[in-house]
Amino acid sequence: MSDLALHPEATPDPDVVRWRFSGARCDVPLGALAAWPEALTRAGAGDMVSEPGALVVRLRAPHTWASDGAAVRDALSDVLADTSSRFVAREPGGVEPSDASSNADGDAVGEFDEGAADDTEIAEQARVVVADVAEQVAHSHGGDITLIGVERGVVTVSLTGACDGCPAAAMTLHRRIEDELRARVGGVREVRAHTVKKRSGGLERGGRALLQWAHERRR
Repeated sequence: MSDLALHPEATPDPDVVRWRFSGARCDVPLGALAAWPEALTRAGAGDMVSEPGALVVRLRAPHTWASDGAAVRDALSDVLADTSSRFVAREPGGVEPSDASSNADGDAVGEFDEGAADDTEIAEQARVVVADVAEQVAHSHGGDITLIGVERGVVTVSLTGACDGCPAAAMTLHRRIEDELRARVGGVREVRAHTVKKRSGGLERGGRALLQWAHERRR
């Protein structure tokens, strides 16, 4: 019988849940993950960050925690209890976009295009997108996201309060703000945080659909 214990914690982003676990029988490297067992992908996992004793999971569209939370939990229970399960850490880039084609997470950073929209135009759109995301995700949970500036297509924002150092906020930064900006204007190479500090954790609020689902599971 497995000794695995698993329970969800909501985060400020309703698409992201932190799954606390103990008793796992497989190795899970810390940091952003590049690959994980196929069962998690089938259940809806789109991005994953590993913390000590936790996996932070973002669902990919059109999956939601209300409809797919049980499937993700079952998949996590199975793979964490299996000694053959394999998780792969994302390779760090460790270089600045102006010097190479990867960011600190190892993701590709677009080449600077002299013919694309200038930084002023990108900044105008970035102010709108960042403000919208901050209002939808961060403000009600004690965090904030603000635009610092744009240089050669690289958009820099500040993550403060509950957003500072939160893996869920990092996912929001790249998957939500960056994707929306690129859909609005050309020339966006990357969206990056000004500072990213490690935090010890703690319960975060949000994700009402998940909390309702978790409550119903306990009945």
